[in-house]
Amino acid sequence: MKLLPLVLLFGCTGAPAVDDTTDHFPEDEDADGYTVEEGDCDDADRAINPGATEFWYDGVDQNCDLADDDDQDADGSNVNRDCDDTDPAILPGADEVCDGVDNDCDEGIDNDPVDGDPAYADNDLDGWAADNANAVLLCDAEVAGFVTQTGDCDDRDRDIAPDAPELCNGEDDDCDGLVDEDAIDPEPWWLDGDGDGFGVATQWVIACTQPSGYASSSEDCDDARADANPDAVELCDLVDNDCDGTVDNDAFDVTTVYTDADLDGFGVDGTEASACAFSGAPVGGDCDDTNASTYPSAPELCDELDNDCDTEIDEDVFPIDYYVDSDVDGFGTGGVVGNDCIIPAGHATNAADCDDANAAVSPVAIEVCDGIDNDCAGDVDVGAVDASTWYLDEDVDGYGLDDDSMSGCDATGDYTAMVGGDCDDADDGLYPGAAEVDDLLDQDCDGVVDEDFVVAGDIVVTEIARQTWMGGSSTDTNGQWFEVYNASAREVVLSNWVVARTSAIGTDSFLVEDTAPTLAAGEIFVFCASDLYTIDNDASSLLACDYVWTDDAYPDTYEGTYRDNTFHLQRDADGLSLAVDALTIDDVTWDVTWPAGATQSLTLDGTALDAADNDDAANWAMDSTYDWWNDGVNNPEYGTPGTF
Repeated sequence: MKLLPLVLLFGCTGAPAVDDTTDHFPEDEDADGYTVEEGDCDDADRAINPGATEFWYDGVDQNCDLADDDDQDADGSNVNRDCDDTDPAILPGADEVCDGVDNDCDEGIDNDPVDGDPAYADNDLDGWAADNANAVLLCDAEVAGFVTQTGDCDDRDRDIAPDAPELCNGEDDDCDGLVDEDAIDPEPWWLDGDGDGFGVATQWVIACTQPSGYASSSEDCDDARADANPDAVELCDLVDNDCDGTVDNDAFDVTTVYTDADLDGFGVDGTEASACAFSGAPVGGDCDDTNASTYPSAPELCDELDNDCDTEIDEDVFPIDYYVDSDVDGFGTGGVVGNDCIIPAGHATNAADCDDANAAVSPVAIEVCDGIDNDCAGDVDVGAVDASTWYLDEDVDGYGLDDDSMSGCDATGDYTAMVGGDCDDADDGLYPGAAEVDDLLDQDCDGVVDEDFVVAGDIVVTEIARQTWMGGSSTDTNGQWFEVYNASAREVVLSNWVVARTSAIGTDSFLVEDTAPTLAAGEIFVFCASDLYTIDNDASSLLACDYVWTDDAYPDTYEGTYRDNTFHLQRDADGLSLAVDALTIDDVTWDVTWPAGATQSLTLDGTALDAADNDDAANWAMDSTYDWWNDGVNNPEYGTPGTF
């Protein structure tokens, strides 16, 4: 009998369809509806195919997914290692993340998560981890025992951290590498100059440790003495040793002293007390504390007193020599007589008289000019009170030099003049009161030369540069000057002449010193406020001055600043006069019609060189013929000092 194959058709949708083209079923040996080509991993067991239900933990792959049947979540880890086989994201080796789950199955939740924050172990719980601490990742970086910042230089001591206050303790509290710097608890130390352990309150430093030469106490009352401080013993030395404000009180070395009013070293009995020896006498027994020559053991004197306090008067006086005093002036010369305490008539207790026949001569007499050694000094008339002053008079004109004199009763050598004032002791024609001669010499020694022969008009003012800053624009403030011309036929010496000016702000003048040179006939002489007129001091710009009247208190190098001179030629209304021996030689005045600019001078016409013509404004003109200073920018005109 031939058996026909039994075909079971399952009503599941996963069963393969009939192959109409071949009119037979594909090979499906276990008839489970899946062929090998269709994924059946065991075609001999109809319970194993891609559509079968997996039975876990039996070691069989029922659904042919090629996965371990112990790995339910198909994450590649079987149940023996997977701590959650229902979640493919949870398995050994997975990244731990901050989700409250043990992602890597290491029995720790959220430990070392890949998305955690770095944190460091803080062993001393001071908020800082050690510099070399290893970082761990934590979901909560502030978890107890961990911090996010490092820098602790001692993670065993919670008082040491980068934000800890630095203290005076010999440690680096704030971890900055320095010990005790800028500590919050330093101590004051006071200068101890004498090294006695106590300083003075006026000088101190603040430091953690005691500096050399300083002390912790400021109570020293004398830092120059090591024996004066609050711990010192008070001594009898006129020093406040113990710094209690009182000298020698309760001194350690006090002795018994007596009141000694006459300071003869002996005190009065009954006045003894314990005190420092220098406050009284160390012994008593003084019988007269008002007389320093009276005390026990004092030498007995011829004074009708009990000098030695033995109750006897003038006893046992040592022998006294008496000398003949013929002129009874208290000084003797000879004839020794001895008679204890009674001076014989006509005698003295010394032999110091040099002339015992003249009572006006003795060691206490006053020396006078009388040819006698009045004071017994061994010389005659030396230092006499009535001696005269004699002046050196080498030209024998009866007048000597004021700065060369001597005192004596008589003239000596060339010191023969009894009056001074001579201005030239080599010329007997020059002396006070001599008649002035027209010879360029000062015969009468009044400081003015030939004043009796100079007449008005001899000297003429020929050019004037008044003070430039007055109403002007000049940057140079010392540019005032004027020149004069010798219009006479003789030489004129300008020494001791008076230059004066008058203006609305007052009158002032200066005296020409005796350093001025002689002005020859026809010569020009320039007076200036400063001989360093310009700011740059270039040699070509220096004013050729013959005489500078600048105030001595302001040196000539003081350019560019107004100088407080006593003499100013005002820009607008002013006047200028020259005088000698109260005689006006020339004067010029000007008013607001001054035609020149702030930096220009007015010059007199060269054909009008006399004292009358220079009073006529028509003879004056602005001088613009010569630049004696040109800075290349302003190109100012200053006139032609020293020339016409």
